[in-house]
Amino acid sequence: MILKILKTNLSLLLILSLLCGCGADTDEKISDAILKANQYLSTSKCQKAIDVLEAVGRQVSNKSYLITLASGYACRGKFSELTLFTTDITKVGTPSIMGSFSTFSSAADMTSITDSDFTDVNIAIKILAYAGGISAGATGVNPTSAMRQLSFGASGSGDIDAMILYLTMANLGRWIRFYGAPDASGNQTQCVLNYNGVYTLDSSATLEATLALLAGTCTTAATAGSSDIGNSGSYVTSNICDGIVLLNTFFDVLPNVLDNYTGGELDSVNAVRTGLETKAGLLTAAKTGSEDILETTNHEKCVAENADEEFMQWFFVFMIEPLYISSP
Repeated sequence: MILKILKTNLSLLLILSLLCGCGADTDEKISDAILKANQYLSTSKCQKAIDVLEAVGRQVSNKSYLITLASGYACRGKFSELTLFTTDITKVGTPSIMGSFSTFSSAADMTSITDSDFTDVNIAIKILAYAGGISAGATGVNPTSAMRQLSFGASGSGDIDAMILYLTMANLGRWIRFYGAPDASGNQTQCVLNYNGVYTLDSSATLEATLALLAGTCTTAATAGSSDIGNSGSYVTSNICDGIVLLNTFFDVLPNVLDNYTGGELDSVNAVRTGLETKAGLLTAAKTGSEDILETTNHEKCVAENADEEFMQWFFVFMIEPLYISSP
């Protein structure tokens, strides 16, 4: 009987040691992959960094893994944090919020609606935005900084949000430069969107009348917008949602990053915060139901839920066009 019990206990110990060994082996593989990926990234071997990390499977709860993987895709998308801080960050807000992004060093990289650089940086943003296993896809949720704090705490989510902030600024610059066609200084030359002027606010003011209140060159629905976005009634919704999601994501992470950042490098970005808050407040006060589109940070959800184009147009009239023609 005693011998039988000993054999049973030994068997259990063997199983437990194997299980522990597997866990340790897996953790070691992940750590090694992160180390190798960072070594590859130090020499700009972006694809090798991506490959070694993807080979161990997505680790949605490992902050170091996610930041390094996002860095791999950002690297492949020609994003440079060094260039952002040494060359571009002080430009923010001049001549306008959106216009300044269009003068960033990487803004001219986007040359088509399927541009791989833009797509890769968006992949990097998405990896970070859904960190912690946040539900993605058209039936998922709109990822937020608050959700990531539940998984990673204030400090961990702050690191993730900071990288999201840098990446969204870069891709907003590419997006507005490609679809908004600013001049070399970032000044508006056309509308971004092609509008239907008959939509109305709660006050019964028409979209046409609201455009007329703007400064700049987009003061009437008759002014042409980007042909790559399409016309009212036949929009390329995915391209529009790229801009909506990027701006909303930028707006969402901004408070968490700025409230916890002690350096002076982001002072120019801090000035943008008030401008965004003001424009969002004006939209929610003027149009009932606009809160939903202001909270949209899920691209697939944006495409699936915006068959009715009216709120997309109001978002552009209150958020995109004004931020393209005015400083904070």
